[in-house]
Amino acid sequence: MSVSASASSAGNNNGGRKTLTIKPIGLKRPRPALSNSFEEAAWAKLATAISAVHAKQPVPNNLSLEELYQAVEELVLHKLTASVYAKLCAQCDAHVSRVLASLAPPECAAAGGCVPTTVDRVALLGRVLEAWNDHCDGMHVIRSVFLTLDAQQLATGGSALAISAAAAAAAAANGGSGAPSTALPRGGLWDMGIALFGKSLVGTCSLHTACVDGILEIVRRDRAASRGSDMAVGVDDERANLLRGAVTMLSALGLYSSVLEPRLLAETKAFYAAEGRDLVNDCISAGSGEPGATAVGECLRHAEQRLGDESRRASAMRLEAGTCRALVRHTEMNLIGRHVSSLLSAGFDAMCDSRRLDDLARLHRLLALIPSNNGSGSTSNKGDSASAVEWPLRDALSAYTKSRATAMVLDESRQDSMVQSLIDLKERLDEAISESFSGDSVLAAAVKDSLESAVNSRPTSNKPAELVARYLDAALRGQSVVSAKPAGASPGKAAAASDASPPPSKQKLTEDELERLIDRALVLFRCLQGKDVFEAFYKRDLAKRLLLQRSVSVDAEKNVITKLRHECGSQFTSKLEGMFKDIDLSRDVVFGFRSSQQGAELQSEGNRIEASVCVLTTGYWPTMMYDGAGGGQRGAAAAGQSKGDVILPQEVLRFQELFQDFYLKKHTGRRLRWQNAMGTCTLKATFPKCGTKELVVSVYQAVVLMLFNDSVTLSYEQIEERTNIPKQELARTLQSLACGKVRVLGKTPRGRDVEAGDMFAFNEEFNEKLFRIRINQIQSKETPEENKETNEKVMLDRQYQIDAAVVRIMKTRRTLSHSLLLNELFTQLKFPLKSSDLKKRIESLIDREYIERDSRSQDCYVYMA
Repeated sequence: MSVSASASSAGNNNGGRKTLTIKPIGLKRPRPALSNSFEEAAWAKLATAISAVHAKQPVPNNLSLEELYQAVEELVLHKLTASVYAKLCAQCDAHVSRVLASLAPPECAAAGGCVPTTVDRVALLGRVLEAWNDHCDGMHVIRSVFLTLDAQQLATGGSALAISAAAAAAAAANGGSGAPSTALPRGGLWDMGIALFGKSLVGTCSLHTACVDGILEIVRRDRAASRGSDMAVGVDDERANLLRGAVTMLSALGLYSSVLEPRLLAETKAFYAAEGRDLVNDCISAGSGEPGATAVGECLRHAEQRLGDESRRASAMRLEAGTCRALVRHTEMNLIGRHVSSLLSAGFDAMCDSRRLDDLARLHRLLALIPSNNGSGSTSNKGDSASAVEWPLRDALSAYTKSRATAMVLDESRQDSMVQSLIDLKERLDEAISESFSGDSVLAAAVKDSLESAVNSRPTSNKPAELVARYLDAALRGQSVVSAKPAGASPGKAAAASDASPPPSKQKLTEDELERLIDRALVLFRCLQGKDVFEAFYKRDLAKRLLLQRSVSVDAEKNVITKLRHECGSQFTSKLEGMFKDIDLSRDVVFGFRSSQQGAELQSEGNRIEASVCVLTTGYWPTMMYDGAGGGQRGAAAAGQSKGDVILPQEVLRFQELFQDFYLKKHTGRRLRWQNAMGTCTLKATFPKCGTKELVVSVYQAVVLMLFNDSVTLSYEQIEERTNIPKQELARTLQSLACGKVRVLGKTPRGRDVEAGDMFAFNEEFNEKLFRIRINQIQSKETPEENKETNEKVMLDRQYQIDAAVVRIMKTRRTLSHSLLLNELFTQLKFPLKSSDLKKRIESLIDREYIERDSRSQDCYVYMA
């Protein structure tokens, strides 16, 4: 719009003022008429320039880019867009078709319109990619010249009728289906150029298929070359650039998802399925044991390398994220996921036995990548830490733990090393969980449950609980621990210390070592169901350690009690704590005796015995120590079972008489029963060759030695008559004095065994450098009768627990069937049970009228209020 201004005078009416009026003027210029040859002349120049661009030659000198741009602008201005667009498409289509046709091998016609199999796909891919790059460069130049046309096409959506028809023709030539969609999107010149190239690539001997073949061939060669080496795609830049360019080309042409991705994934799946089968067959053929573990380890290392190769290759090819994940998933599933059971059965046990922590860690990492079916039909989330571990690896670890531990528990020939073997197994598994399995809580729980099941796999035997108590006893006596006996070692007839496993060592344990041994033993204690059996044996061993002062550390003893109380509650350790209390109170009692009238009387009589007495509460200490003493009474220093009253020296008897008088006057209503089996003495002896020595011996040993003050030679029968020591104890006592390392007595005939008729005499040839000599009592192995007595005491205590549980359940439920009552009892009672034991206790409660049978159903019980 244009405006013009005019000024006029308004006369006197306006006071001489001038008015400016603005009037619009419509400027309607007639459009100049185009000559008939304008379009042809303009297109001729443009076509010449397009041909030069396609030929990668400079534009003729008489044509400048500015002139070409103006020609396009004038054509668009005169509404010749459709015509120019169609001619441009036709010329570009002809050029692309001609170029791709020149790349197609001459044998295509004979091969049914496809590239023959004899043609090198990789070289053909390189040529097609070169043509693609040239086409893209040319389209960039053409688009800059036809910028006005491109803007018009982008604004209006353009027309793709001619190209759509060409695409339809190409699809028809391919059978109407199977060829990827090459419909040209409505849009600018760049989209037109991409669509034209894609249409010709598909329509010319199916070159797009040959290009995909070339990509797969490169991948195939790289996979073959990288087996057994560290070679990866990123090493060869030329090959990586070719793959990247090819993937970019197919993505731009819309052929990535429809052609490349399905074939690449199918090729990957087939390749690793075959390779996975070969690897697993190699592992199976290697056999079990160390060869199997080695083969499985190699398989895992190969799988891990393959996963790394696939990830690096996918990154170098710049594949889409979904394709990368699918490639890695196919690799995982076909190399590991489908063969988990075979790999675990072939080498997992051997890897655990030989502590192949690196291979176990690799196995855990690989299985953690694989989603596992949990048996319910649904696949676990890959992010779930238990998805892979909770099923195949957890089951394998549980089976391994249970099989190894059960074999140790059931092997009666190696009971002495059972506890240490179980502890070593648990430590190996803990090490694997910590270092190889990243501290996985699911696997740790599986090991704990399996170990508990194995430790309690002897339903009719309480031996594991007994051996754990013996292990703690040996540790608290300061004996170091070995994993197993040396090959070929055999136990002797007698030993100078307790027979409890582990065997003694000359090295003393440090505080840290002792603490570690205690913690290791308590690991197995937590697994025991028969903790009452452990308590019975531990209490008996603790009594011996306290009375004989064999404990390496009182602090360590109290530390064990504290840990047991933390595990089982104060009721479990109340009697054990009472034993320590008795020992502490006994010191005060002895101190009071020495300052009492009875102590002064003992001194005035010239009795030089310096004695210490332990006054024990009957309810705290093991019952076999009291020889049938009733509850509420107290017995003096005892463990073991006396068979009769030992004939003690008169000095000792006088001391006992005075002490008993002192104690009973101070504590009325109590009764003392002397137990001498666990007492110790220090004797002074004079030998011809080495002079005076102090001998630290037991009461039984002291009684025997005192006989030789009055006699030079005594027979076995004479010693038995004068001491009244039980035969079994007498034989062990004489053996320690005459057949041990320190031989205070001589025996005729010579030998290590003591039998009736043997003669004993004072050893005048005795010669030792040490002044204070400890003569250890020969410790016999626990007899079946003693073991049976302990277990019967445990069963008696269990009967009370069963009775209380039955009454508690029936009081709550009032009426209950036999089967449901048994289920409740098995649930509530933590120690091993047999149905026959429960039936006996139920019958006992019926006899005592706590419960009765239902009159309507003999299978039901009714609580009697």
